[in-house]
Amino acid sequence: MLNRKDPWLGVNLSLFFPGLGQIYAGKIEKGGIFLAVHIGLMILTLWSIFAPRGSLTIALFYLFLAAILYLANLFDAFRCLDPNPNNPQAEKIPRTRKNPWFAVLLSRILPGLGQFYLQNAVLGGLFLGLTIILSFADDFWPILSPIASAIAALSAYHAYCAFPQKSPLKNGRTLIANMAIAILIGGILTRYIPLGLSHYLEIFVVPSSSMQPTLHIGDRILVTKFASYRPQPGDLVVFVAPERALALDPKLPPNEEIFFVKRAIASGGQTVKVTGGLVYVNDRPIRENYALAPSTYELPPQQIPPQSYWVLGDNRNNSFDSHIWGVLPAENIIGRAYKIIFPLGRSRSLLPR
Repeated sequence: MLNRKDPWLGVNLSLFFPGLGQIYAGKIEKGGIFLAVHIGLMILTLWSIFAPRGSLTIALFYLFLAAILYLANLFDAFRCLDPNPNNPQAEKIPRTRKNPWFAVLLSRILPGLGQFYLQNAVLGGLFLGLTIILSFADDFWPILSPIASAIAALSAYHAYCAFPQKSPLKNGRTLIANMAIAILIGGILTRYIPLGLSHYLEIFVVPSSSMQPTLHIGDRILVTKFASYRPQPGDLVVFVAPERALALDPKLPPNEEIFFVKRAIASGGQTVKVTGGLVYVNDRPIRENYALAPSTYELPPQQIPPQSYWVLGDNRNNSFDSHIWGVLPAENIIGRAYKIIFPLGRSRSLLPR
């Protein structure tokens, strides 16, 4: 009896990652399949979201499959360890004979539920209330994220340790302590990995029609941000509006960071001019199959100073860009737009083919 494996412990393990409950049940091959397929689906999902040629629609499909697999894995982990799989009278949800690992599972779903299950309404309300408060406060103060994760870990740990009967599992306290540590670390990583990623990758919303037909108003674009980035001709560049642009457009709030997206045409040391509907860089016309229409304005030769760029909108005749406010300083550049991620029907790469 002391060595009987608990189905709800298997569910808790599979809640960490698909396949772990099956491996605990001795179904090594099945657990390995769950594990490998889930990892594969998550890799495909991430690739489809972030790769230039990936499709967000396909990413959502992979994510849906991963969610179905995850749920199926939880039910299968329980079934692999169910001591009475063919007994319709057997209690599947432990109400009469309560189970400590079921209490842990409830606390992992929502801190405090395990305490309510153990009829400790005061502590359950405390864990639940703190979780709700921190879920809102965390949006304003990310530093509180470790506290929220610690509460989730403590709730799961307490749900097991406060169980009135001794668990039949040997070393149960050691296992729940390790689980609590994993919950804490997992919660912190879930919060801080996206924050860390935001230093190198960000989503911007296209604010105007100046980049049509390439970009439309409201398009969500993925932008890579690296300090070493130097725009190349043809790149779509996101940048903070230069001071001269703010001064020339009274509609732009002067004390706020305003972001533009334009196409890089030329860089420091080059000469650019516009005549006869064509853009010339160093007296050579450039091919612009991305432009909505030829330029209707004339621009005399402009020498671009070092650490500066000349940027134009693809909607050439309706764009507030370098032909109006001059060069773009390099320090204003945020990064390179490389993909439309939303709307789904417009998701595509912005890189040259």
